[in-house]
Amino acid sequence: MKKTNYLFKTLSRAKYNFFVIFVFILTFLIGSQFTKADENILQCSPANQTATVGQNVSFSVTPLVGAPSQNRFYIWDAPGGDPSTQSGQGMDNFNTKYSALGEHTVTVFSQTFGNDPSSCHVTITTPPPIKIVASAVTCDYESNLPNWYHRTDSRLPIVASTAPNYVNGPGNRNCRLDSGWDFYYITSDDYANGRWPGTFFGTTGANGRTVPVSISYDKVPYRGGDMPVNIDGKRAFLYMDPNNTKRSAGYVPFADPYPSDYDAPLNPAPYSAEFHCWDDSRVVYSNGDYVGDMTEELLDWGSTYYCIGFNALVTPPPATINVKEIPRTGGTWRVMHGLLPEFTYTGSSNSVFAEALPKGTTYILIVDSYPAGCTSASVNSSDGGNTVNVTGRDIKQFTITYTCAEEPSVNLQANGSDGPITVNPGDSVTLTWESNNVTSCTGTNFSTNGAPNNTSPGVSTGALTSTQTYSIKCTEPGTNGLGATDSVTVNVKGAAMTGT
Repeated sequence: MKKTNYLFKTLSRAKYNFFVIFVFILTFLIGSQFTKADENILQCSPANQTATVGQNVSFSVTPLVGAPSQNRFYIWDAPGGDPSTQSGQGMDNFNTKYSALGEHTVTVFSQTFGNDPSSCHVTITTPPPIKIVASAVTCDYESNLPNWYHRTDSRLPIVASTAPNYVNGPGNRNCRLDSGWDFYYITSDDYANGRWPGTFFGTTGANGRTVPVSISYDKVPYRGGDMPVNIDGKRAFLYMDPNNTKRSAGYVPFADPYPSDYDAPLNPAPYSAEFHCWDDSRVVYSNGDYVGDMTEELLDWGSTYYCIGFNALVTPPPATINVKEIPRTGGTWRVMHGLLPEFTYTGSSNSVFAEALPKGTTYILIVDSYPAGCTSASVNSSDGGNTVNVTGRDIKQFTITYTCAEEPSVNLQANGSDGPITVNPGDSVTLTWESNNVTSCTGTNFSTNGAPNNTSPGVSTGALTSTQTYSIKCTEPGTNGLGATDSVTVNVKGAAMTGT
């Protein structure tokens, strides 16, 4: 019995010692695991990356303990980034961008793991330069300007084709791409030293566009990378460019002549030039605007941005109306607006009127009298009918077609010659004539007896002692005075002219 009790006690002690050893080992293993996890529970990646100003940088987080698919709540912290913080359930990815050069740290943590963080690092470097191209569009009338007064306009953003498409679009035929406009931009030095209008950017050429200008990151002055560009406006603000004579007069002013996106009207101005860049067109009635996205205030570095300055003439240019008469000329007509006569003209084919005509005015041509031999007229215009609708720089034409009798003709000869001829004193000459489209003829210094033709035997002049000129006039009744004339001269040797 004693032996049995001893064996039982020995076995019980061995079990206890084994249990203690097992708990110790298990505690050691679990403790080691938690210690290792505490050192790196979350992993932010990529640990290091490089990006440029305004470029999106992406991060992700992976838990090193627990099931990777668990929907955990993460908090991201990115000082200096845009956005600088984000949080949410299952937000294991994060995107931001930076406007400042240098080293930046992004930290992520989760309350699931006692807010133990993990960090990533990003180096922001100088981005490639942007390019800016400016175009100038001038129109004959201020009403031809676009009035793009809100940045959500469907015609934005402004791209390379915006200016030529506007000029060539329907209803904009009184607009053109214009040369000789000066543009400036503001550098960081200009802004710091209060220099206005800034650094000369370029002048529009024959295609109405400046050459692309590259602007580096270090020259961008402020507003997180916005680049203001202003146009000199071809206007009276001489401090912008006093040497630009094209701009000195003749163009409508800017309603808000200073480039600020806060003091410009948000509704269309009744009378103003306009300036637009990219998709930021809140400031449309000043001569300056920001390049870039107004909402993000960051430039897409390495891209090309486009700006357009719109202006209009204070006094629209003249229009031209041509009047052509066929088949004869010499009628009298009036070109009229309403009941008030604007022009009355009698002249030859292709007569030209160049007057400053109101925009969209309808003019009518009325024929008052016809050329000789014509009894009626019809009018056709380049717009159809007897009216034209005239705006500045237009070239319109009226064509008057007369209904006329056949053109009369007559040919008077002396001894079968058109003359002049020379004879001896005492000689006689035979006069003959032939006509067309007439019914009677009258002679001067000889008698025709009203005959329209006499080719044989003709009329004798009798003996001549002096030089004579014989004339004939033939007419046709009912032809509005239409007629034909001719003459022939007979010279007598040694004698002076006595008859005409």
